[in-house]
Amino acid sequence: MRSLDGLSGHSIQCIRSFLNEPLSVAVRSVEFQLFVDAENYGAPSIWAYFVGDDLKTSERSCEMALNLDELEELDGRYFTDFKFGGVNLIADVLKSWFADCWLKAGGWGFGVPAVLDVHDGFGDGRRIQLTK
Repeated sequence: MRSLDGLSGHSIQCIRSFLNEPLSVAVRSVEFQLFVDAENYGAPSIWAYFVGDDLKTSERSCEMALNLDELEELDGRYFTDFKFGGVNLIADVLKSWFADCWLKAGGWGFGVPAVLDVHDGFGDGRRIQLTK
């Protein structure tokens, strides 16, 4: 099992690969969604959703291969003790971590606007702008 710090190097490389892939000219922006998987206590995931007209279905989304399934398993109370707010904490930490990896990978100058949100409204509810 690994920590987020242990996954950062791989994730930065993964994001660099994503940044170097050619985008369809139809893509106007990219929206990243963080899925906490609060219902199943499973591994979180981050997906890229491409926004634009005339995109083929196969061009609309892809999961970022960040190896988040290798993270150390969290205590189940993170997902069940709503007074503690563990799911929101997980969402905010992962969101900040991905944004940091994105910047370290050189994503600030990505060719189209990119944002990061947490799916299902977990966390502080703030969208992170990943590009200038």
